[in-house]
Amino acid sequence: MESITLELTPEVVRRISERASKAGTDAEAYMAGIIEREAVMQTFDEILAPVRQGFAESGLSEDEWTEIFEEELGAVREERRLAQAA
Repeated sequence: MESITLELTPEVVRRISERASKAGTDAEAYMAGIIEREAVMQTFDEILAPVRQGFAESGLSEDEWTEIFEEELGAVREERRLAQAA
């Protein structure tokens, strides 16, 4: 494992330590977790890339997709309405 040294103000260190304590860990583990999550977090565009590609490859127009989504949304709402009425 590699390490990086950061210089932080005493106030920042105090706040990190408080949050780490509330999370039940120490400051080093707390910060490592935050940095690791941030380093591997995908952007919304990256997450949606396969979906967009699937839409493009489907050959359907935007209007056709809109119609499909609206039909499905209507079906889900109807199911929910029936379930609440039961």
